[in-house]
Amino acid sequence: MTLAGLIKHLALVEDYYFTHQLLGAAMPPPWDVVDFDSDPSWEWRTALQDDPEYLRGLWREAVLRSRAAVDQAIAAGGVEQVAAVEWRDGESPSLRRFLVDLIEECARHTGHAVLLRESVDGQTGEGAPENFPGIN
Repeated sequence: MTLAGLIKHLALVEDYYFTHQLLGAAMPPPWDVVDFDSDPSWEWRTALQDDPEYLRGLWREAVLRSRAAVDQAIAAGGVEQVAAVEWRDGESPSLRRFLVDLIEECARHTGHAVLLRESVDGQTGEGAPENFPGIN
């Protein structure tokens, strides 16, 4: 697990839930050419080859698409608006379900990022260290 992999994974999750499942749209690049059935951890495996600015931009663009998709769904039916796709059980989840799932996904991976940072700088606990720039 790497920070690069976390960022790329979260960008994928944003697009998968909100662009693909909620709206029913095709996955945008770079996801549109990946066969996740044969390479389910592609984003994790390839992230170290990517420039950090590219990864930040990839995530930012995915978040912007997600926000637009959420706005569209809220306008159409509020948080109970159902997704365009069905899950395996034949049900279409609501926007509310996607929002809760994404909160959980981001929170879990934020915890992973903290563990990675702690292993590098040795600082533990909550909040920034006393000498952190910009913190009084």
